[in-house]
Amino acid sequence: MSSTNPLPARPRVPKELYSRSTGRLWLSLAYSVTLWLGASLVAWSLWQSAWPVWGKVVASLPLFLVGGQGLVIAGYLGHDAFHFNLHENRVISCLIGIVATAPLFPFVEIGFAISHWNHHMHTNEIGDPDGKIFGRFNSWPTRVLFARPLTFLVYGRNALYLAIGKPLNFKAPFPLKPEVVRRLAQFNFLVVAVMTAIHVYLIFNYLGFYLCLLGVRLSSAFLSGMNPYFEHAGTGYGLGADSRSRVGWFWDSFFLGSNYHLEHHLYPGIPFYNLRRTHLYLKEVGYFNEPHPVSRGASVIRYLSGAYVYPRRAV
Repeated sequence: MSSTNPLPARPRVPKELYSRSTGRLWLSLAYSVTLWLGASLVAWSLWQSAWPVWGKVVASLPLFLVGGQGLVIAGYLGHDAFHFNLHENRVISCLIGIVATAPLFPFVEIGFAISHWNHHMHTNEIGDPDGKIFGRFNSWPTRVLFARPLTFLVYGRNALYLAIGKPLNFKAPFPLKPEVVRRLAQFNFLVVAVMTAIHVYLIFNYLGFYLCLLGVRLSSAFLSGMNPYFEHAGTGYGLGADSRSRVGWFWDSFFLGSNYHLEHHLYPGIPFYNLRRTHLYLKEVGYFNEPHPVSRGASVIRYLSGAYVYPRRAV
């Protein structure tokens, strides 16, 4: 495809890419739980061993990172749930997402979902709430350490407003009836309450395991805090230019397709586990013969630097 005859900004893709797979969903859930719970259990066992303290610390760090990535995948499951990609019934899809993200305590999924809907409607433009959150951090230490914790506060407030029926200042309403959204928010807080009880129980009965689980949770906040910058820092405006994909075996293995963020913004109705196939299809038809934001391997790390601005035209 020559540059004088480019493909449309959003080429038509095969209908089967939109198809949902219950099996792929369960496999993704199992993969996520295996990573974060398995890493926590192995670290706990390690700390009960006779190894020297320095050896336990060194061996725990990669376990925390692997487990943290398992929780990042849980977050992506919640993300896809509120794009209605996990079940044909929209409400059931949302309920699955709320339960899948329960281990991300104290994260409140529906508070993110409402914000994220507007992010898609106004990506990198006025009205994009992500610009207000992530655009304020302009160095890699602040991006890695502070961006994600701030979202816990913002999304928690959003969810609280939804639960009590208080309006939020977003341009685009979420495409479910307000009463349904309110009930979902209340259910989300019920799940958070259950998780609070579980955390208290673990603290008083299995403190060693809880500390390992906490290490995994902190790692997930560190890892997920990078993703918005990998996906949008230094990008432009408009479909095919406002989002970045990460390509390579590492990303495919640990992100299960959610690393194809450009494709997700082009086709938000395609489940994350079909995004790699979408990328390959677009490559086959010549879409990537034109320049688009795609990073290969570790080159994406550069976008944590403040040299690459997170688009902040939001008000």
